[in-house]
Amino acid sequence: MLLALRRLVPAKTLLALLLPMLSYISWLSPISGENEAEGPYAVVLAPTRELAQQIGKETVKLSHYLGIKLVSIVGGK
Repeated sequence: MLLALRRLVPAKTLLALLLPMLSYISWLSPISGENEAEGPYAVVLAPTRELAQQIGKETVKLSHYLGIKLVSIVGGK
């Protein structure tokens, strides 16, 4: 699943985009040594560091309760 956002978005809008993605991922089997070629299950692209941090912050809040591992990678200064 790929989600691309172009600017800072309100938290409600972000939740509306992230909840279906996290719901879908929660039904998939966890990535292990046997199925590691199937991952990652989702990639979210953001054009700015601020948006990437906003997405990461909100996703961590939700993924914690679902047992989903989140990795945030940002570049720049």
